[in-house]
Amino acid sequence: MRDNGLKSVNRRQKQEIKESMVKRMLPKMPPTLQGAEVAVDLDRNLLYTDATGEKQADAVSIAFARAAHTALVPLDAAGAAQRLFSVQPESLEPASFTPDDNGDFVVNDIGLDFFTWLYWRFRTGENEFDVGKGRPSVTVELDGPLSLVLQGQGAFRTSLQDGTPLFSREAKTALLAGKKVSGFKISLDIGGEKYAGAVSAPSFTLRSVKPPAVDRNRDENASFLDHMAGLQTFADAFYGLYGAFLHERSDSSAWGKTVSEIRKWMPGMDEKA
Repeated sequence: MRDNGLKSVNRRQKQEIKESMVKRMLPKMPPTLQGAEVAVDLDRNLLYTDATGEKQADAVSIAFARAAHTALVPLDAAGAAQRLFSVQPESLEPASFTPDDNGDFVVNDIGLDFFTWLYWRFRTGENEFDVGKGRPSVTVELDGPLSLVLQGQGAFRTSLQDGTPLFSREAKTALLAGKKVSGFKISLDIGGEKYAGAVSAPSFTLRSVKPPAVDRNRDENASFLDHMAGLQTFADAFYGLYGAFLHERSDSSAWGKTVSEIRKWMPGMDEKA
């Protein structure tokens, strides 16, 4: 401004100055290192990581393949159905939960069906589940933010937060319009112990998982093992819930009854302002 006798610098000049500064300073900047934490569960053939973003997950997959000479396969809704329960999602008929026929607007996704079914079970008080022989029962509590999605002619998403989103009029309206539940916070009571996290479909990404508190006075290795045991318990229970759903979803008679009950319940579901 002084050199040119100006009172201000226009946008183009500012951009040129910024680009020249970056070009001059960048070679002098120290490198910034980023990483992702991973833990391999050899008993379950699973890898846990805090790399939940797509780019981060891709970077972990590439690095792991180079180091271990084996590829990672994301355990999304369809993959979990096939790998853990030998269910082929593509063989199942699309499910519409609305009282009216949505035609081409039915969201055909096994993960969204599972979350909507779980939401219905929670809202109707049928939220205690048997997840397998020899395992304690699991009681489910859900909380917001609540997301719902409709993928038909375009993509339409509703995200509800604050207040009581799971019981809101907006959630009821979205469900009646054909949307299905795609995400929420979930709390699991497993054998009297509380676990919490946030989940989304169809990726089945588990975020902010909080197992019961561990004894911080133990040494670092023991604390890590306790934390991993809690993460395993949460994951086992979550996939156990998915297995209970898939057992019902694969039985045409049982599933037909379930869909009929949801359609009857949806128009009269309780709501809060």
